Amino acid sequence: MADDLGDLLNSSKKMIGTAVGRIVSNDSGRHVGFVYEWNTGEIENAWFDETEDDVAYEIFADDQNAA
Repeated sequence: MADDLGDLLNSSKKMIGTAVGRIVSNDSGRHVGFVYEWNTGEIENAWFDETEDDVAYEIFADDQNAA
């Protein structure tokens, strides 16, 4: 088991995922999932229901709250 957060973040196993964007259906405009970046650097889509082909990706800004 990891001793601290640094060990988790530097692990070669997917352990910590951060939502970096949302997936929106181009057909309905509905929010249909999130885009996650894992501690390994891997990017993965997480769908609420079935996957959709016609979607837009809205990536969150790194500094949304920066002045």
